Amino acid sequence: MRITRNPEAMASEQFDVVVIGGGIVGVCTLLEASRRGLKALLIEAEDFGGATSWNSLRIVHGGLRYLQNLDIQRFRRSVREQAWWMQHFPELIEPLPCVMPLYNTGLRRTQVMRMALKLNDLVAAPIRRKTLTAKAWEKSKLLTAAETLEAFPSARSEKLRGAALWYDAKMTSPQRLIMELLRWSVAAGGNALNYVRCVGFETNGSQIAAVRANCGVSQRDFQFEAKHVINCCGPWWKNVAALSDPTEHRDHAAKCSVAFNVVVNRSPLSHAGLAVCADKPNAPTYFIVPHGDKMMIGTQHLAPQDDPRPSEAQIDTLLGEINLSVPDLGLSRDNVSQVLFGRLPPSSAGSPIPAKSAKIVTGQALYGFENLTCVESPKYTTARHVAEHALRQADRGGSLKLKKNPSNVPRPPHSSVRNIENGELSEALVRDLQLWVEEESVIHLDDLILRRCDLDLESQLTIRRHLANKLKLAVPC
Repeated sequence: MRITRNPEAMASEQFDVVVIGGGIVGVCTLLEASRRGLKALLIEAEDFGGATSWNSLRIVHGGLRYLQNLDIQRFRRSVREQAWWMQHFPELIEPLPCVMPLYNTGLRRTQVMRMALKLNDLVAAPIRRKTLTAKAWEKSKLLTAAETLEAFPSARSEKLRGAALWYDAKMTSPQRLIMELLRWSVAAGGNALNYVRCVGFETNGSQIAAVRANCGVSQRDFQFEAKHVINCCGPWWKNVAALSDPTEHRDHAAKCSVAFNVVVNRSPLSHAGLAVCADKPNAPTYFIVPHGDKMMIGTQHLAPQDDPRPSEAQIDTLLGEINLSVPDLGLSRDNVSQVLFGRLPPSSAGSPIPAKSAKIVTGQALYGFENLTCVESPKYTTARHVAEHALRQADRGGSLKLKKNPSNVPRPPHSSVRNIENGELSEALVRDLQLWVEEESVIHLDDLILRRCDLDLESQLTIRRHLANKLKLAVPC
């Protein structure tokens, strides 16, 4: 299914909804709007899914941590959404066993975790059985100390009482997930434009009549008429919402907390995701997740800072915490092959802790626009649920005639490419990549390498060497 990039044609049409922002929440909003009968357009200032969504730790959480506070409603919501992702994208999301060593401190006590795991299975099992009919889901359980060391040989053995074992899910490729969502959206009648930046609004009293935008490829200006605008710009949503107010000049994104993960060039410690923490009071929990023949570690949360890229000292702090958690690991900066970072809404001003839940506000509450809805969400797992809720907010009073249930438009066949073998590109692989260039709105070489493929650094360099000229793609400065 071709994602056609034609801003000239889009500017001649009127849309029920224009979605601003091409991260996971914006893309889910486009999909749900299109499946519910709305004529929808998404515009993204850069490339699809290129900011915080691209830098995810890749775990699709089922919400076990919500049971610590007995937040059953939020737990059920996370399990439902996790099951939805696995049902519709089985080739991109797979079960992930998770192991948390227990040392009988704080909430990491065998009695506490035994109750949590039983409650986890009791509440989650009916939802998973209903949705994941073709996928077996093993029960949670407590491991003995010996079983723990068998599953996680590098775990701290001193005072080890066992481990909690439960099942979450893992994205094999956030990049492909974003693109497959977009392909499905287009199949349902949606439209998506990357490298088209919102620069303001045409207004009529308390209504936004059109979104003004600039194309980063042609440098031409366009207007997209819309009955309603949904602002899904994540950390930048206030920046975009304030475009109508010339007195607003502040960078609201700089007030968001920073989250980052690292990829380290060490073989995975286990086939499971490992929940670890240092042996000290109030130590944060980190996950160590298998990532091909490497490991991904995170997430470290930082207070708001102007540059979201973590400093060397901040990376060293994360590595130090992991080395305290797994003493035999001995990680250093030399082991870090990639740093993935992004911004998240903070729980309170200046806090490093991200917000627990999404925020959906109407423009009328901010800048007086009746047909502007703004969305801020910190969670990947529940992005589709947040999109549904935002659309219902936009349709209050029935102005959009939003269908209650989504249509049964099937997903287009999953699009994949062959692997690079022996450091060489086969002609068949080049043809696969060329098809992605033609069908998935690839403008720059980085769009293809970083945000259409899911390749290790060596394979990325191979493609750069061989394909820049052959595929006639621009190389960003």
